[in-house]
Amino acid sequence: MYVVLCLSAVPVFAQQPYSTEDADVARPRSVKLSVGAEFDALRPEDTDHDRQTTVLTRVNYGALDKLEIEFSAPVIYLRNSAEPNAGGYGDTQAGIKYQIREDAHGPAVALAFSVQAPTGDADRDIGSGVTMTWINAIVGHTIAARTKMAINAGFMPSGNPSIGALGINAHRGKIVTFGGAVSREVSEKLKLGGEINGATTTTGDVQHQLHVVGGGNYQLRRGATIDAGVVVGHFTRTPRVGVIVGITLTAPSTAAAE
Repeated sequence: MYVVLCLSAVPVFAQQPYSTEDADVARPRSVKLSVGAEFDALRPEDTDHDRQTTVLTRVNYGALDKLEIEFSAPVIYLRNSAEPNAGGYGDTQAGIKYQIREDAHGPAVALAFSVQAPTGDADRDIGSGVTMTWINAIVGHTIAARTKMAINAGFMPSGNPSIGALGINAHRGKIVTFGGAVSREVSEKLKLGGEINGATTTTGDVQHQLHVVGGGNYQLRRGATIDAGVVVGHFTRTPRVGVIVGITLTAPSTAAAE
C-alpha cells in the first residue's frame, strides 16, 4: 500500500499520490526514488498567492531489516496576480521508519520519526522558517484479498507541516496530524484508492487543514509506476483543488511491493 506523499502540507514517507503512510518498509539494501509534481489552485485570502507548483524528490533506502531511511527535498514555484512570483528550494526533510509488526501477525504497526530543516526562504513563503520534528504512529492491514487500509496518528512538538504556501504555519509546533487511506488492486498493473488527511493545532491557534485525495498507480514494468491523483482541500492554507503526477522507481526491481 501507499504513502507521498500528497505533496500538500503534511510531510511523510508516502508513495505518491498519497500522504497516509503504510506500515511497510523498504527491503534491505533497496532504493526507491520518487519524483512528483503537484499543481494547486490556492486560496488567495489565506496565502496571498494564486497558484503553487511543488516538485518533490524523495529517496527511501532499506538500511536494515524493518528499518527504512528517507530523504526528501522540494522545489516550489508560487504564482501571483498581485505579488511578485517566487520560486526556489524548500525545506529539506530526513527521517526513519521502523516496522514493529508485520501484517501477517495481525495489523502491521510501525513508527516514523522525521526532522525538517528550514532550508527554504521563509520571507518569500518558499520555506517555513522553523525546524520541524514529527513522530507518526502507523497501522496497516489487508482487509480483503486486493484491498488494504492504513491509519496514521502523529504529533509535531516543534515546527509546522507547511510546504511553501500550503499547510499550517504556526511557529510554536504542538500540531496533531491524522490520516486514513484505502487502496485496491483493480488489476495486476493498476491500483486505485483514496484518503483523508489533516492536521490541527493544540496551542489555541485557529489553524486546521483537511484534504481528500483520490488517485492511484499504474505499473509500467516491475519497479516502475506512474502515479496520479486529484486533491481537494478545506480550511486554512489548503488547495481549493490540485493535480498530482509523478513516477516511482525501485531498485532492484524485485524489491518493489507486490
